[in-house]
Amino acid sequence: MPERHLLDILKYAEHWTGYTRHFGPPSGADTKLAQAVRRYVFTVFGYGCNLGPGQTARHAPELVTQQALRRIN
Repeated sequence: MPERHLLDILKYAEHWTGYTRHFGPPSGADTKLAQAVRRYVFTVFGYGCNLGPGQTARHAPELVTQQALRRIN
């Protein structure tokens, strides 16, 4: 069986199901985040692995900051 990475699995699951459409501002307005789906998947990964925003942001500083992960959650 081939090796799979958890982020790839989350990315494919989002592509197939579109679960990130339920994320966003409570007002229902469009999100103002750049690369919103990518950040949502990364947030799901971080909190799902019990890393938290600080440790998750340290693994991909070019993608997201700790403050952005806190706001997304």
